[in-house]
Amino acid sequence: MTDSDTRFSDIAETFTPIDLLTLPTERSEDDTDAEVLVHPLPRSLTVRYASVDAVQRILTEAQIGYFAVPGFSPYGATLGVLADDRDAAIEAIRNTTVSADRPAHVRQLTPAPTTSQHGLTSTSVDITRQLKNAKVIRVWWSVADPTQSHVFGASHGVEIEFWTRDEWREGVHSFVALSDEDRRHRLVAPRPNRATKIITDESAQVEIDASAFTRLSNHRRPSGLRLTARSQLVQDLPDQVRFPIDVVYTWVDGNDPDWEQRRAAYSGEPIHSEAAALSRFVNRDELRYSLRSLYANAPWINRVYIVTDGQSPDWLSTGNGVEIIDHREIFPDLSVLPVFNSHAIEANLHRIPNLSEHFLYFNDDMFLGRPVLPSKFFFPNGLAKFFPSPTRVPFSERSALDSPVDAATKNVRDLIKDSFGVSIAQVMEHAPYPLLKSVIAEMADRYGEAFAKTARARFRSPTDINVPSNFAHHYAFNVGRAVASSLSFSYIGLSVRDLQLRLDRLRTRRDADAFCLNDTFTADTDLDAQLDVVRPFLDAYFPIASPWEK
Repeated sequence: MTDSDTRFSDIAETFTPIDLLTLPTERSEDDTDAEVLVHPLPRSLTVRYASVDAVQRILTEAQIGYFAVPGFSPYGATLGVLADDRDAAIEAIRNTTVSADRPAHVRQLTPAPTTSQHGLTSTSVDITRQLKNAKVIRVWWSVADPTQSHVFGASHGVEIEFWTRDEWREGVHSFVALSDEDRRHRLVAPRPNRATKIITDESAQVEIDASAFTRLSNHRRPSGLRLTARSQLVQDLPDQVRFPIDVVYTWVDGNDPDWEQRRAAYSGEPIHSEAAALSRFVNRDELRYSLRSLYANAPWINRVYIVTDGQSPDWLSTGNGVEIIDHREIFPDLSVLPVFNSHAIEANLHRIPNLSEHFLYFNDDMFLGRPVLPSKFFFPNGLAKFFPSPTRVPFSERSALDSPVDAATKNVRDLIKDSFGVSIAQVMEHAPYPLLKSVIAEMADRYGEAFAKTARARFRSPTDINVPSNFAHHYAFNVGRAVASSLSFSYIGLSVRDLQLRLDRLRTRRDADAFCLNDTFTADTDLDAQLDVVRPFLDAYFPIASPWEK
């Protein structure tokens, strides 16, 4: 495979075999009675793969049959074991983890556990007896990075389902012509899964790549970890996103002297004060951490394109699915360059060479806060999602007092009303924007004058349209290509007085799918003080360097 053929996911999904049962342990900083396994690169997918690899090796060494199941857990794996082997499986987990001095946490999921079954570990007294009626259990180890900034726990464990031989049940089989012999060859799951609750014991055993059984993965890119499965459960299911999804960033290094000189040569134009604010161009290395968030939380990404004005971060190592795109590659009229207007740049993102049909647009102040599935942004049938904000733009005439965002949204409102007869009021959350390249290309043809006028505006202008952050979503909705949705999102303006408190709460809870650290209204005198707060937060939230850092 050549470097040009390599995708982001080729690097982000690669499974490096690590035996969890040999990792060093440390006392948990959050719980003095608990221990965590210290992993050098504990990303969500890494922990999932390492956990299922540990459990399948335990079962294999104990000669207990098992098979992978397409479960609903977004982060954890699911294995099926015959109910007749339940006690043996639990004993194998106990014996192996005790001898390795790496006890596993164990929880009964189905039926609902009693109070006495909370807090079980594989060293618990009479654990086999306590789980004698379990139909589903979860096994996991707490895994943390060396700084213990983030601990992966139960959500990344392995759920073991105990499948039973079919039995005649009133209301289930009374209208099904099955003989007793037929039923004896049927295996029944103790709960629903994404494929089927019933398979036959004649279903062939197959070896598959682990990426086929997690929606957190790009199923086209093998992880290198093999799982045993049953052929009747190995299906291409309709809830799996099967198309490539790229990510596009726009980025500028406002501290670059050459860029500053280019900007100074044109800065005499009358522009809105917010558009000229230096804070809009300050480089806090947010892009480094945003890429870390992709690497940690979205290994299914296909390629990453970083759109810049002849710049490149000095820490960035391109290749392996990450590529710098210069403005000259996407602007059809080079005479309008240079531009310092993000609206102008954004109106041409669909022209990026080789950009996939489905892509996410990030500003460099946007981050993924926890592992997310591609279906968070696109439906498996290809429709895009969008995330309306509760913020409304007033139904008033355009004014010189309008912020650039309000002015652009009012311009978009006029275009949408002329085309579809509806008046929009909402803007979108300042979160990753799911977009369709073909939709934006169609818009560029339909509204050529508005796109061209925006592209010619070197600085933000009252005549701008905001294409990927607003216009594209309203247009796609009205032509049946996008649907309103929601995600757990946190917006933090860096000028707020309780900035440290908000960042601490965000890092501790880690309950946001995405978050934004926006500095639109920051006074230039506050920039250094903000950096002293923001940089330690980003280091603590994303401590693991991505492979794209030198």
